[in-house]
Amino acid sequence: MKNKKIILTVLAVFLVTLLYNTKSFGKYVIDSNIIVARLNIDRTKPVGMINYSTNEITNENVIVTVTLSEPIENVEGWQLSEDKLAMTKEYQQNITENVKIVDTSGNDNVIEIDIQNINTD
Repeated sequence: MKNKKIILTVLAVFLVTLLYNTKSFGKYVIDSNIIVARLNIDRTKPVGMINYSTNEITNENVIVTVTLSEPIENVEGWQLSEDKLAMTKEYQQNITENVKIVDTSGNDNVIEIDIQNINTD
């Protein structure tokens, strides 16, 4: 049984090396009657749609909700939904900041939060 695992591991490394060296990632490769399955590599950046609890001048905090195009990893300072498709944060003062989001495949993107409607007088 141990020898079978070693052989399978060596075969897998060989196939990945073959695909890499022939630049055939994401395509079918047929060679010597062996068909290697298509590899789908996620290269799509996550996208966030930003919603502010209010856009009017306010004396209250502003809650920002970002709806995401795909599940992401935790973002420090933000509350991530259970399905990882939305995140929220409450702001007490005006701010412009960039927030980096990273999906579960490691693709990243930056969203800009811009709050200028909190009246601090």
